[in-house]
Amino acid sequence: MLGAKVHVFSDVAIAFGVCRNLENGLKEVRGVEAYLLIKQDGAWRIVSQAWDTESESKKIPQYLLAK
Repeated sequence: MLGAKVHVFSDVAIAFGVCRNLENGLKEVRGVEAYLLIKQDGAWRIVSQAWDTESESKKIPQYLLAK
């Protein structure tokens, strides 16, 4: 995990996480995972998830990376 941002309003939250993975132990790949969450019966539950991988034309925004 390289960084994360979570925005919460009442029982709804959006979480962005930046991850670095090693493909086949050789190639480093970075990407962003996004989660939509709701709080139900006192527990946070994932409603949906989406992700994308960084490339030369799609760089991860600096504000999502840890300082």
